[in-house]
Amino acid sequence: MTLFLVLGPQSEFDMVLAAVSGLFFIGVLVAILKLYRIENLGKAIENRPHFQFVTTYRAFMSGRIFRSDSFDALISLLESGVKDLEFDSVEVISHGRTLGYWSIPEKIHPEAPRCHEALSFNEIGLTIKWVVPTHDSQSYQKFLGVTWYAFVKELGDKAVSLTTQPARLAQAQPITVTGRISPAEPH
Repeated sequence: MTLFLVLGPQSEFDMVLAAVSGLFFIGVLVAILKLYRIENLGKAIENRPHFQFVTTYRAFMSGRIFRSDSFDALISLLESGVKDLEFDSVEVISHGRTLGYWSIPEKIHPEAPRCHEALSFNEIGLTIKWVVPTHDSQSYQKFLGVTWYAFVKELGDKAVSLTTQPARLAQAQPITVTGRISPAEPH
């Protein structure tokens, strides 16, 4: 813009600047459309509040993990996957025994396929399993999966640091489930 103002609107530079600016604008537009793919741009905009919620959820839960001072307090945080993120179920297994199981009575998106995932912490014999419905937006599905996995990993790492003896874990009491979540039998 400075060169345009200094050289004036009648210079040959004006035409070159306009051409380069136009090509740059078209290049940026093409890059954006390729990045979001035109058919997915609407879904990305539509799911923006969900991305923001999951990001806020992760930060909040990370703080709760940090403040947890017992194994049972950590495990009870997993209920939020069912309540807040609308997972079908979350199950905590220690040495073959179910310590906690939360499920939602009415499945969200009942026609959608389900993703079954698990993460094990062999140091303390702990396995956390979860089932989540697939969403229309693949980018949201991936973001939700990565965020939840990071949350479970952080929670498990904290459980490992709190649990110095496997016997303490074997003595943990099963968690009582209340609210709109039903304590159904694990699959």
